[in-house]
Amino acid sequence: MAPYALANTEDHPRPKPVEDVYIGIQAGQSSVDWDILDQAQSQGASVDKTAFAYKLYTGYRYKNAAIEFGYSDLGTIDGNAPGINAEAEADTYSLSAIGFIPMNNELSFHAKFGFHAWDYTERAHWSNAFSKGSARYSDSGKDPVYGIGAMYDLGKYRFRLEAERYDIDKADIDFISAGFAYKF
Repeated sequence: MAPYALANTEDHPRPKPVEDVYIGIQAGQSSVDWDILDQAQSQGASVDKTAFAYKLYTGYRYKNAAIEFGYSDLGTIDGNAPGINAEAEADTYSLSAIGFIPMNNELSFHAKFGFHAWDYTERAHWSNAFSKGSARYSDSGKDPVYGIGAMYDLGKYRFRLEAERYDIDKADIDFISAGFAYKF
């Protein structure tokens, strides 16, 4: 019986472990959870807390783990009140570790955790009977980023859906996106 078992394993070699370098692009919608925006809305301001966002990334995967570096433009949100227009935007560079749970040869789920260095800018313009002007404020920092997602492998390409949260000082930005990656 042992020779048959040995012959059977030679007929069906084990698949090579997943090991590759990849680049990708994703796009979707970001939404901001920030107390100051909720306060502005409660006082009658009109605030759109969602924006178009995208990210570019590259990574190295070995078996069921990866390390990934990315740039994300998290979009621009707008707010208006009588005599005042304001906008805020954020972008970030991130480095994350990713763990994969394969369901089969094509489909896998993943979780990620890392850190990101962010830049944030807000601008306000006002005009009323007493004054007219503008102001600008910028800040930067480093905070955690984490998320979950699903990926479908199509040979050299991977289709990816993802939900991520970027902590930025006193605000949280959720980013829901879809995109694809190319494997080298």
